[in-house]
Amino acid sequence: MSRAFRSAIPLFAAVFAASCGGDGPTGDTDVAARPVCNPLDEGLCSLPWPSMHALAQDASTPTGWKVALTKEMLPVNNERVTLDPFAWNEKDGFSINSALILDAPGVVLDDVPTPFAIERFAEPDIDVVVIDVTTGARHPIWVEIDDTAVDDDGNVLVGQQLTFIRPAVPWDFDRRYVVGVRGLVDAAGAPVAIAGQFAALRDGSAEGGSWLADEAARYDAEVFPALETAGFARGDLQLAWDFHTMSRESTVGRMEQIRDLGLAWADTNGWTYSLEAGTGPRVGGVTEFDCTQEGQQILREIEGWFEAPMFTEADIPENPVTPEREGWLTRDASGASFVNGTRRVPFLLRIPCSAQGMEAGELPVLQYGHGLLGGYGEARTGYLNEMANRYGYAILAQNWTGFASEDYVAIVQVLLREPGAFAAINERSMQGLVEKVLGPRFVREALAADDAAKVDGKAVLSTTTTYYYGNSQGGIMGSALVAMSPFLDRGVLGVNGGPYSLLLPRSKDFDPFFDILKQYYDDHRDILFFVVGLTQQVWDPVEPGGWMWDLGRDTGKEVLMQVAIYDNQVTTLGSQIQARAYDAFIPKPGVRPVWGVEERDVGADGSAGSAYVEWLYPDLPPEFEAASPPGRDEELVGTAFEGCARTDPHEGPRRERPAQDQLWTFLTTGKVVQPCDAVTGCVSEENLCFP
Repeated sequence: MSRAFRSAIPLFAAVFAASCGGDGPTGDTDVAARPVCNPLDEGLCSLPWPSMHALAQDASTPTGWKVALTKEMLPVNNERVTLDPFAWNEKDGFSINSALILDAPGVVLDDVPTPFAIERFAEPDIDVVVIDVTTGARHPIWVEIDDTAVDDDGNVLVGQQLTFIRPAVPWDFDRRYVVGVRGLVDAAGAPVAIAGQFAALRDGSAEGGSWLADEAARYDAEVFPALETAGFARGDLQLAWDFHTMSRESTVGRMEQIRDLGLAWADTNGWTYSLEAGTGPRVGGVTEFDCTQEGQQILREIEGWFEAPMFTEADIPENPVTPEREGWLTRDASGASFVNGTRRVPFLLRIPCSAQGMEAGELPVLQYGHGLLGGYGEARTGYLNEMANRYGYAILAQNWTGFASEDYVAIVQVLLREPGAFAAINERSMQGLVEKVLGPRFVREALAADDAAKVDGKAVLSTTTTYYYGNSQGGIMGSALVAMSPFLDRGVLGVNGGPYSLLLPRSKDFDPFFDILKQYYDDHRDILFFVVGLTQQVWDPVEPGGWMWDLGRDTGKEVLMQVAIYDNQVTTLGSQIQARAYDAFIPKPGVRPVWGVEERDVGADGSAGSAYVEWLYPDLPPEFEAASPPGRDEELVGTAFEGCARTDPHEGPRRERPAQDQLWTFLTTGKVVQPCDAVTGCVSEENLCFP
């Protein structure tokens, strides 16, 4: 999070409080037979979430279902602004990363799996279970209470804490799951009273002819038997429900469609580009550096733009105070997207001093992904330039259109005035991913042959080899890029994680956005339902969520993940979910065991496959389970770490020389080595916590 953005938030709030948000596509789905709100958990209208209550049968979809939300089922802010469910209702089920949400006031969790005791999900006496209806097996989960529901003084907002059931491994596509909850108690040891009519459904006392009675018949046939087989007796249940996940086609199908259209566009149109007018912090063009100067790593910098197809309805102007439909992808009469003109995509290419003396085509290109709401100028960072020169590669960087600095205003406006348009941010990010896919192709087919990219008269840039490396947001969204790009077989994801609905409440970077949302929602449960429940449904195509299975069992592509324990910005719990989905391993020795991720002896020559490497900074506090950011001052009061000047290792692994060596070995050979201590693993010697 940039300091400039933090300081600009009050200004944005003042501007947009007086402005009107634009309209995106609209349309509700009417399901006349059901009550508007789910009567099983009356804490919020759509709880428990997600559930079959929010679906309607639709034979035209791959799953046979379609999300059927209405505005009345969704949060309303204190200015009576509702969410338009259009983007959600395009889906044929729920995200494979959905957190399950219920309202259990005052609950004290005891006999449940936790983030660091996931193995308890299989215990016979556990209080919460999720059953895969197809296999009859329990799904690995953990259960937690929302710890962000506090006031400015840190006091718990009584009655506004939701309970989350999170998948430790993503749900499968197009699959139905049954959830059972029993034995939950409050601080006094009394059973938690979950407000709603589930008891009537469970006990057979639902009034005949009612929707609840029809649900009771379905539960008798489908839900209760699945739970009883798992050892959850019907009479013990406090709450039970089922939900159906969306198909892969509904999850990432549109993203793949516009990617393919973008590649086809390049086949037909070729490349229009300029090195004269960049849009970054410099003017653009070609800048030469003197490699004879001590410490100089970069020989030449090339900044400019190339033309790419546009799939959004309008490009965001310089000052989008009242946007009409920026960000929304085009849709024709059948709902498919189409090319809507072109847009200029700024880029930065840095050629290292070590390119001198190379032969034609010898310099590989490393595509770099920048951090949260940043820009391609991050590629000028010192350690990246040192790596480029040491190992010998050119750095290609572009903005993450949709989540770059130019998108600050649009994102804040959505949160302030038009939360129903949240999907437009993600759809603009889909545009950005197409641009990122096309970047290496532009370099191969156009820039590599340009005189500006030649060294000693030779076209040194490789036209066959491109690697990927990204950190933070670049590690998160880079997961999707590696999965979908035909030019990337493997990549390195630094301090990565997913899905976003897990990461955000645990990230200190999200605190300013929480502050914005608190201005417009009086009930914290509405905020968390939006952030954790709703956003993931439309976020999957542009982050790890929708591609969880593609980077493991479905494509054969491989990634190396390098993360930091106690990261304040991207929790390792998210990267561990990715590691399990990718069938990744930990090169021995790991610094701690991770459930569901095996350790492997990689030997001196390394081992192939996706890998997960955690860096430990031993002078920092141990990682804790709370569903809120670590490292806040109040967490350190009264501990040995009180008074630490710095407690966030988020930028640590990328600057560790052993991690850099491991990165380059993996990218160039496909082998994962263990470059750290043979006994302790990757333990940093850097002292982060000092007075």
